[in-house]
Amino acid sequence: MLSFSMKAFIPYSISDTDAHLVYELGGLLERQGYEVEYNWDQSNSQRVFEEVGGCQFFVGMITHPRHSKQVQQLWQYAMAQGIPAFLLVEQNIVLPGSMSKHKQVHMFRRMMPQNPVRFIELYFEH
Repeated sequence: MLSFSMKAFIPYSISDTDAHLVYELGGLLERQGYEVEYNWDQSNSQRVFEEVGGCQFFVGMITHPRHSKQVQQLWQYAMAQGIPAFLLVEQNIVLPGSMSKHKQVHMFRRMMPQNPVRFIELYFEH
């Protein structure tokens, strides 16, 4: 018997102190029925693009500029594949062009009480 599992992909570029946000996001997606794949190696190899192409939901998280371009590229690829794709970005990160104004990009402030994961919670509530 074949079973279909929904997959979510979370690439991230974060500081060590922000790891809890990635796992909080992963827990939220698991509660929504997704099997979560984390992109911890930060390479954009063919294998990573295949994983993104095979997922049903994509959320990138950026709180540190290191590797942020790779996360942005994967987000753009997911969008091009028609996958629901969001990018959660701390406000101090500079994005190219008007990317920060895209409706699927949520800019957040670190010191605000509203956790960026709440943006994804609200998506599922609608």
